Amino acid sequence: MAKKDERLSELEDIKKRWENFLNELNEKQLTSPGFFQKLSVKEILAHLTAWQQMTAARLVAARNGNDPIFPGWFINEKDPETEEDLDAVNLSVHDLYFDHEWMEIRKEWEERFEKVLKIAESIPSEVFDGDARFPWLEGYPLMAVLDGTLNHHLEHLEDLIASGSGDDLK
Repeated sequence: MAKKDERLSELEDIKKRWENFLNELNEKQLTSPGFFQKLSVKEILAHLTAWQQMTAARLVAARNGNDPIFPGWFINEKDPETEEDLDAVNLSVHDLYFDHEWMEIRKEWEERFEKVLKIAESIPSEVFDGDARFPWLEGYPLMAVLDGTLNHHLEHLEDLIASGSGDDLK
């Protein structure tokens, strides 16, 4: 298993990769649907932005020794580990950000990513590296929270890159 410092370094790297990718696209490429499962890059970044709230809530709970306080958009009776419920949760995220401007979403994503990194840095390494200590993680170690956000960002970035990123919209 990766150590906390390694994972934080990987998260900083994926953030830079995302920033480089976003900086290469024009506004039409960023906001036009159709790059990935009929979603725009803007919608995908909004999706990641919202899920960073979940990551931050889990990290804050671990740091403070309490249960996570999830954002209002999260449908508590849904289980995002099941495909059916995950679709419902993601639909609520889409509805939340639908009318937001591109630059507003990008700024919020950057701020939330930095917040996740800062919170994670404030938690002692042994809390990440130890066995599951938090009942709300259902047997997973805290490192799984960082793994999840890293893999989520990586998955969507790789999908966008593989799709060609809208070269026809230049």
